[in-house]
Amino acid sequence: MNNIGVKVTYRNEKLDPVYEKSYSLREYTEMIRADLLRLITDVEDMVYRMNGNKPKEEWSDESWEAFCRIKHKILDKAGDIGRLPDNVFECSEETDYTAQ
Repeated sequence: MNNIGVKVTYRNEKLDPVYEKSYSLREYTEMIRADLLRLITDVEDMVYRMNGNKPKEEWSDESWEAFCRIKHKILDKAGDIGRLPDNVFECSEETDYTAQ
């Protein structure tokens, strides 16, 4: 599966294509994984602001629980995406998709 690639078209704010680049599947999924992990920091920053920039220990229980739920979901999806190149396989007519 090392020969699988992804072509990405970058667009401006008007959605006009401005740049095109090809990546290996592993490189592309690692970029998406890293973006998701950075998203956790953005969510954390938002929750800090919503709690008056108090330390995490002083966040409301609801804020802490919501942050943890979001964080764990993002970590799960980042892990799924990171493992994608290892889990891709070539389909055939004989493939039983329900058993996998």
